[in-house]
Amino acid sequence: MTQSPRQHDGWRWPAFFLWMLFFAAGLFPEWVYYQLRDAGQVATQRALTNSFYLLPLAMAGFFAGFVFVRCREAGTGEAATGKAVQVWILALVAFLPIRLEQVVDYWNIPVPEYRRLILSMASVKCIAWLYLLSIVFRYHFCSGYRLFQRMPSVFPSSRKASKTAHSPEAAGPQPPASPPDPEDTAEAIREHGI
Repeated sequence: MTQSPRQHDGWRWPAFFLWMLFFAAGLFPEWVYYQLRDAGQVATQRALTNSFYLLPLAMAGFFAGFVFVRCREAGTGEAATGKAVQVWILALVAFLPIRLEQVVDYWNIPVPEYRRLILSMASVKCIAWLYLLSIVFRYHFCSGYRLFQRMPSVFPSSRKASKTAHSPEAAGPQPPASPPDPEDTAEAIREHGI
């Protein structure tokens, strides 16, 4: 048990609060997009983009970049790319523009297949959103960089890269082992003392 206790950092709570704003925007990206456009008094005709899909794409890219950098800092090597792509796909799902405030209306869809499809998409969005939020929470308050070292990867190539990065063959050819010095053997120490 040589682990040192986690030091108290004054920026942990403000950073987590900013992440909570980020995730709140990801839960309702369409509403946030229109509120930001109205707050900036940007007319629809003069807007650089008139699609709120830019916000979920940018948020997913930012979160994937965050995971990539943290994985590299944690020393995962080549597996960082696979983990970042995996988190990017999850973030795209988590930040889908599904109106969760209308879940009650979704139950009233007359075609059962469509109702199941939309409700399952809303459920998957919420599960992915909670998983990503748990990553941020565990990073800030529980395990730090160890979270990114232990994060599983669904891509076989990143698992393979992770295993080869820690294997002795990845370090290159090793010099041949020299025979032990006769004075360092257990018998020599017993006979002659230290």
